[in-house]
Amino acid sequence: MDEGEKAKVLFLTNSELGQSSVCLAVAHEFLLRPEYDVHIASFPVLGPTVTMMNARAKSLASAQQEATFHPLCGLSMQDAYIQKVGNRRTFNIHRVGLRGAMSAYKSVLINALAPWNGSEYMAVYFQCFSVLQDIQPVVVVVDPLFAPAIDACLKLKMPYLVLSPNTLKDHCQPKLGNFWKFPALCSGYLYPLPLHQVIPNTILVLGLGLAIHNSSELKELKRYRNENELSGKTPGMISRSGDKTPFLVPSKKEYEFSRRVPSNFTLCGPIVRPWDALETENADLARFVRRGPTVLANFGSHVVFNNATARQFAEGIALLLERKPETQILWKLKWNPEINVEDKAFESIRGAIADRRVRITDWLRVEPMSLLMSGHIECIVHHGGSNSFHEAIRAGVPQVILPTWFDTYDFAARVEWLKIGVWANRKTAPAINGKHLGRALIRVLASNDSPRIFANANALAAQLGPQEGRVVASEKIIEVIKAQKKGEDKKDQQKDQAEEVNVQQVPAGNEERTAEELTSQESALGTLNALY
Repeated sequence: MDEGEKAKVLFLTNSELGQSSVCLAVAHEFLLRPEYDVHIASFPVLGPTVTMMNARAKSLASAQQEATFHPLCGLSMQDAYIQKVGNRRTFNIHRVGLRGAMSAYKSVLINALAPWNGSEYMAVYFQCFSVLQDIQPVVVVVDPLFAPAIDACLKLKMPYLVLSPNTLKDHCQPKLGNFWKFPALCSGYLYPLPLHQVIPNTILVLGLGLAIHNSSELKELKRYRNENELSGKTPGMISRSGDKTPFLVPSKKEYEFSRRVPSNFTLCGPIVRPWDALETENADLARFVRRGPTVLANFGSHVVFNNATARQFAEGIALLLERKPETQILWKLKWNPEINVEDKAFESIRGAIADRRVRITDWLRVEPMSLLMSGHIECIVHHGGSNSFHEAIRAGVPQVILPTWFDTYDFAARVEWLKIGVWANRKTAPAINGKHLGRALIRVLASNDSPRIFANANALAAQLGPQEGRVVASEKIIEVIKAQKKGEDKKDQQKDQAEEVNVQQVPAGNEERTAEELTSQESALGTLNALY
């Protein structure tokens, strides 16, 4: 990089918001620093969101620059996954417990870990490779599930950090804690593990390892990569012992299962996108929530409802409204596009919809944090996604969780361990049961437990400190850039010193020396330079 030239920072991420949101949050911080040139590479569907991020940086912080978006060709992670397994119903992907988790390992998890086949993977890899060569960033910030991008960084020997929406537990589990202490993936077990769940948990951990080891899909992908000059195993999420790759995660010791933090991990706290006051973001929603205490039901972009699931959810709402009629509900409801919506799904809350205590929308045209920080949201209901969990943690809002797959069960167990919310479908997961949901909502909002739950949520938010997680992450990235620059400067200094020493050793009067002597001298100088 030439002196005076802006340092280029490249974010390589999957396009799904569950993965890309943390990258967008941290990219915002770099837009506020004029000495950096920000680039984001992902699949085209993320393009409009990057445009919105640029506009928000200008409106919130008067940013004078924009991030450059580089669209990648090929199948996105979600499209590749759906092409393999089909469009499965959200609330019927896999059950919990020993049998449910084992079934998930064999049927859906492998495809989630490796959604691309060999040719699809390499097509995305070459796209990432090309972007890296064109931009020549000083550092790359990469999504841990974007294995083709990590492969491209490794191939080109580009310095990179992993920026993850997931927790410390998802990336490292020291001292075999995954056997006896931490709930196995997909298990739905509690934390800390009760004694009677240690043996089945151990079976699941071993079963997961065997499923990955014996997977024909993973073996075929590795073979295809190796045949195309990519050596070693396919990059994964786990940071092995001795790994020096910097990992940035939204965890904090105050709400993390593991208390041991490897030296290559930075616990940033919630990494959420910047937000403005709700009145500024969406005046209409601001008027609605000001009318009374509000429950926000905000499910991830992958979560779709059918008539039966919507009916159960509505029945849970009805039970809460019967107990606490002054409450109102803001429900983001995304329908399965393959069904015909039946009006009777809302039969139990028809009156509440009519008197505008229940408001249903297909999309929240506002940053979730604007709602959560408005002071009018008493509780959030969500599917257990990492971003939703950390947003609620940051805002100090109690959580009711309806987990649906994989790591979402961990977050349900986590809110109960922290005593900041309730896992509402523990007995029926992943299905929703209206009565169970109603009881969970009442427990959080209208029971003897309510004051304690609210106090715990507020206390946890207060422990986070004044610095946003996205700022902590950006400062760590800058630290890596500076360390790298310092290392390069040191190498240049050593090279200059070597050349100076060599020149001092050259006898005066080169003009009187023979051509053979001069050639020999130049050859020696070239050899010395090569050593440095």
